[in-house]
Amino acid sequence: DGTATAGTVEAWIWIRNYTDTAGIVHKGTALDFSDECFSLQGWGSKGQVGIILDKPTGTNNYDSVLSKVNLKKGTWYHLVATWSATGASRFIRLYINGKLDNSATPSVSAYRANASGIVIGSQLPVEYSAQYGYFGFDGKIAGANVYETSWDAATVLAEYNADKGKTAYW
Repeated sequence: DGTATAGTVEAWIWIRNYTDTAGIVHKGTALDFSDECFSLQGWGSKGQVGIILDKPTGTNNYDSVLSKVNLKKGTWYHLVATWSATGASRFIRLYINGKLDNSATPSVSAYRANASGIVIGSQLPVEYSAQYGYFGFDGKIAGANVYETSWDAATVLAEYNADKGKTAYW
């Protein structure tokens, strides 16, 4: 267990129905979120998405960047959240379809990193509670990837352009 200073989470998503705090790509499996490192997820229940980056200590202690737009149901979107917490250019950036949607500056020099599992399509591998379920995503997810390095805008756009024509077959 330790910390990480950079990373990127990427996924193609297609929303069937909005669900509050739906996990898209989530690192952490503990029901109390004590091992959560990051979560690319829905935010609210109107199509907004965001990246949550957990600080090294505490639970529910994180930086986040939320989309400025609400994603529409029944449309493919390429999401990329990338961050670098050290150096002269510190950033957290959220891209949608190859374009920067929102950004922020990290409040810490490193984020939580550990050997916890990565869950795709929900925040938890089992039901959290009868009321909240497992924070599941209702739709399709393709091409989910996690990297231990940050991406620049050119890399994000190249990844989007490489696969944008394939969504009709997914």
